[in-house]
Amino acid sequence: MVPFKTFPFLPPSEWIKTYFKQEQFLSLIKNRPEPSSKDYRDIWDGNILQQFMVDPGDTRKPLLKCKTNLALLLYLDFFNPFQRAVYSCGALYISVLNIPKNQRFKAKWTMLTGLIPGPSEPEGHVNSYLSPIVDDLLTLYTGIQIQSCGGNVIFSRSLLLPVLADMPASRKLSQYKSHKADLPCDKCRFQAVREKGTRGASGKMSFYTNQSCPLRTDEEVRKAMDAYKKASSKASAQTISQKQGVKYSELSRLPYFDMVQNFLIDPMHNLLMGLVSDIGDVLISNNNNLMTDKERETLARRLSVLRVPYDLGRLPKTMLEKMSARGLKAQQWKNFIVTYARVCLWNIVPYQLYDIVKCLAEVIEIMLKDPITKQEVDEISTLLHKHHALYAKYFGKFEVSVNYHMALHIPEVIRNWGHPTSWWCFPYERHIGMLGEVNTSGKTVEEEIFRNFVMHHLIDTARLPSLSTISEDDIPQPLQPFTNSYHNDCKEDHNEEWAVFQRIQAERFFKGKDSFHKEKPPTDTMSEDRSLVLQMKVEREDLEGLEYWPIAMLPPRRLKQRPKIQFHGDLKSYLEDIHEESLVFVEPRIDIFARCLVNGSTFSSAYNRTDRGQTALVYCVDKLNQRDAEGEVSPYFVRIHFFFTARVHLKASNGVNEMRIHHLANVDWFHFANKDHAIDKLSGLPALKNTAYRREHIVNVRRLIRRVALLEVKKNYQLVSTFSR
Repeated sequence: MVPFKTFPFLPPSEWIKTYFKQEQFLSLIKNRPEPSSKDYRDIWDGNILQQFMVDPGDTRKPLLKCKTNLALLLYLDFFNPFQRAVYSCGALYISVLNIPKNQRFKAKWTMLTGLIPGPSEPEGHVNSYLSPIVDDLLTLYTGIQIQSCGGNVIFSRSLLLPVLADMPASRKLSQYKSHKADLPCDKCRFQAVREKGTRGASGKMSFYTNQSCPLRTDEEVRKAMDAYKKASSKASAQTISQKQGVKYSELSRLPYFDMVQNFLIDPMHNLLMGLVSDIGDVLISNNNNLMTDKERETLARRLSVLRVPYDLGRLPKTMLEKMSARGLKAQQWKNFIVTYARVCLWNIVPYQLYDIVKCLAEVIEIMLKDPITKQEVDEISTLLHKHHALYAKYFGKFEVSVNYHMALHIPEVIRNWGHPTSWWCFPYERHIGMLGEVNTSGKTVEEEIFRNFVMHHLIDTARLPSLSTISEDDIPQPLQPFTNSYHNDCKEDHNEEWAVFQRIQAERFFKGKDSFHKEKPPTDTMSEDRSLVLQMKVEREDLEGLEYWPIAMLPPRRLKQRPKIQFHGDLKSYLEDIHEESLVFVEPRIDIFARCLVNGSTFSSAYNRTDRGQTALVYCVDKLNQRDAEGEVSPYFVRIHFFFTARVHLKASNGVNEMRIHHLANVDWFHFANKDHAIDKLSGLPALKNTAYRREHIVNVRRLIRRVALLEVKKNYQLVSTFSR
């Protein structure tokens, strides 16, 4: 018999064999992140992966401690490959967690193990599609012999640990019952409250949680699954699943797999597309007349006036005109809650609702930090519980959906699996989008998409000559799209992960913490003179290891410009202060630039007419405040007019003059609106005046830490809005 639909499938072991034949893969897994016990930067810092450093069956044998043994992540999502048809097929991806975070989710290191055929999603479970994957994973756990790129034979073991998906797909994999069941949670034995007079899936349910519930354990879940599988009749199996809230999953065949902790709660779907989206729906629909027409107009004006850099993306101009925010993506909701919500809703919505928004914004901000400390994970837990109680009090307990209960388990998921950005769904959503863009005949849809993905992989693993050495005419027409995408992927040198790392290292340097720079920052045990000397070294640009602290001045530019006499006098005075007697003279001409890439961000200026991002956070020695006169570094906010380089001639110790280039910015320093630089009490954000300090207008560009946006919420009172990345 011929099946109506085929299941395109390639075992994980076959993918892994092709990976080991690549030198780059061997180099990447060799540089696997080492676990940290202090904070959470990667998935390897979580509790669970550290438990598998040695074999759980024999602690004398290393498991993940051996870097050729692999930890795997399974992801499932359903998508529509057509634009104008109702169709849904599912992609089963597997990623190798040994690869560093900045390379881990690239297409060339992502295994498409199978495509679940459409036209509709499987009802209830995907066990029939999981079965061949689990068979292969059992073989991988025992270990296989692999021939590597150098011809050496490597013995490698692999084990599947986390499973990631949105809630509906996760329940198909785990076989926990849906959120409408009596036991809706896959982490604890929480029981939702049904609205009086209703029953079944049609009635309203409250997932308000005011006390801790008994946690599920792997042992009890496996016992329930075994009982369900061995049930003598359909009725008895139904009774077991109703009582235990779980059926049978093929993943339970993996002896090392934890059927409770290994299923992740994705912050992208749970928080951004769930909790934040609910806030957006409330604001857009304006239920219960939360805002008057005038307040609604004020909100729309603030949303449009807030100047956000183009590379961060903006919210739709018609956002408040829609009856729902169904079209917004997770990235837009992230920008809304972190960048827009607190400043734009200031003194517009009721303070109870503003507190709800504020809690949620602070949670997302902490999750985007890198690294996250253990104390910050506790803070996330406190904020989520506070948000949960405030939401139930303001909107009513029956408006608290299952997402609000599941969010309370996210801090424990972070403790078990490390930093959320090392495993959340954002990169997979991009992969799913790529699958949906593949052109097909409309007949054998899944097979054609699968073949296309495998062809990409084969081209990536092939040792092709550089396009600079051959003509495009020499490449067969069918292969040109594959080679172009391959070489474009190889050119992604500056990625978001590296940018975040650079900014954090600069911030830690100025705050007096350890960083990768060879010159150590001041600590409490160092003298005050030592602190001042270090600050002057930053200004003189003579720190050791400056190659690890790169600067790139970017166009538009005007070279060898002669500045005004007053500006040149200020520049000379600034350089005399930092170089003292070693200064010989300052060249009268400077090179002016509109943008500057430093500390992982591209800062713009008023000199650039087509870009935003002219306001920034800087760290400098505060000479205005008496308490900081000893060289303490404080955060300030500036408006950047332009960037420039100045050539300075200095007297060296051997008596020979040397020329040094200084990378500087011409700025205005904003006054703080509150005494002692206190934050705004309502929003918890820094508050500034429109006026600027009358002080030197020159700062070293390495002191620029991050871009910010300012929004005037009342006369001469601006709030500082941070960005979501």
